[in-house]
Amino acid sequence: MSDPQVSPSQPPVVAVMVIHEPGDWLVESLRGLGAQTYESLQCLLLVSGREDAPEATPILDMVKTELPNAVVRFLGSNPGYAGACNTVLNLVQGDSGFFCFLHDDIVLASHAISELVDELYRSNAGVVAPKIVHWDDPRMIQSVGTAIDRFGVELAYADVGELDQEQHDAVQDVFVVSGACVLVRADLFRTVNGFNADLPLVGSDTDFCWRCHTTGARVVVVPSAVARHREAMSDRLGEVLPEDVQSEAEHVRVRTVVALTPPSQLPLTILQMLLLVLVRAVLLLGTGRASRAVTEVKAFISLPASLGSIRKRRDDVSKYRTVSGEEVRALQLRGSAYVTGYLRQRARKEGLAQAQVADIVKESPPRSAFVLWATLIVVLLVGSRSLIADGVASVGQMSPFGGSARDLLRSYVSGWWGAGFGQVSALPTGIALTAVAGAGALGNMGLLHTLAVVLLPFIGWTGVWRFASVLGTRAARIAAVTAYAAVPLPYSLIASGRWGALLLYALVPWMVHLTRMLVGFADLSPLRDTETIVMVASSTWRRWFAGLSLLTAIG
Repeated sequence: MSDPQVSPSQPPVVAVMVIHEPGDWLVESLRGLGAQTYESLQCLLLVSGREDAPEATPILDMVKTELPNAVVRFLGSNPGYAGACNTVLNLVQGDSGFFCFLHDDIVLASHAISELVDELYRSNAGVVAPKIVHWDDPRMIQSVGTAIDRFGVELAYADVGELDQEQHDAVQDVFVVSGACVLVRADLFRTVNGFNADLPLVGSDTDFCWRCHTTGARVVVVPSAVARHREAMSDRLGEVLPEDVQSEAEHVRVRTVVALTPPSQLPLTILQMLLLVLVRAVLLLGTGRASRAVTEVKAFISLPASLGSIRKRRDDVSKYRTVSGEEVRALQLRGSAYVTGYLRQRARKEGLAQAQVADIVKESPPRSAFVLWATLIVVLLVGSRSLIADGVASVGQMSPFGGSARDLLRSYVSGWWGAGFGQVSALPTGIALTAVAGAGALGNMGLLHTLAVVLLPFIGWTGVWRFASVLGTRAARIAAVTAYAAVPLPYSLIASGRWGALLLYALVPWMVHLTRMLVGFADLSPLRDTETIVMVASSTWRRWFAGLSLLTAIG
């Protein structure tokens, strides 16, 4: 295939649509391409399967009717979306112009490609993408780009089901754009060797954009260009289960981070990722999401089995990497996408609640909560400074942990209980929990011993804060936490070495909070309506029950 016909004033664009088992929606997708106002446009349709197959006839008929000037190529099989897109490296000659890759369930607005090309030149970008809206309801945003953190965890700029009110209509740099519709400089696409065809179903978008960033190319979203997306992939997964897709996505995410992080940053990133996996596993298990916890742990511990493919990907990237890892890191989300997403969700809920009840209740300003927690943290640190600096004295029940985390785990697995004269019996589950906590403290059992004492009052305060959400206002929650923190009980327990009672001080507020949720009284803060009783979904109920059971067992 030669270079497309070039308008004197416009660079050439080859629109590459990959067609695989299409439905009736393909007619609209082809019409969207045919209606483009961009003059120097040539359409290349890549169809999975053979030209003599029975299902090829209706596709050819639709193309002949809706897009007669398009070039159609049958791939003979189904190499996947990424593999199909990469065939343009052989089908299209030359490095000038652009490639616009599209799913077969994308409908472009008539001016979309013109807007993308104009903004690509204006922003000196390498990759640009339109604002993608829902197929059936164009008022709802589907994607305006995605941010990721250093661990490859994604955080979309637009929330699921967010109404388009022009709040995302500014051109902006993003880290990842959706591969459903993306326009790329032809020379950049050849430099990075196209998409990674070894990544099935998920992960190719992040991998491709990350590799483009390593060359110094900008990735930009152009909201003035709009595309409707049906998201028909779920209809064509066949026997592939959503759980399998999620598991594959986790494995791809972890391998992509290790493959694309530069050598200078890799050791620290892997260590931080290990800590994140351990913390996430504890949180997920505590909230009843054991399957998700297992998926994330398996994705990390399976890294050694993928070292061959990871090494190959690192070698390929090293050939065209032109910017430092610090420059790419600056484009990523600071901190954790999990934490940022949670805080954003909470802020959105509180914002909606405040908008609904602004005329009902006068709420204390958010800074009052910040002042409270800052004060409590300072008091905790100052009051515990000798414990933090010198360690916890061996008084009463606060004797140091015996042995290392490995010794505790080995003892728990073997069934040998070394108390007294020693005996073979079932060991308390607390031994296993202590071993896991010791691993989270990087094997420093002294640090774990100190944290197991110093942090317990703080855990109790946060439990009261969650429980007090039933009171409906921030001022009431502040008063409840202040009253609980003012009780001298935990400080007396630390002085007398009564660790069991101190643990109950920390866990009881959480146990009462979860019990309150289980009986049907959800947080009233979202609605500020003291007469509202919310019946929780069964899955949420199970998570609360699992959390309550775990806390009760620990106590």
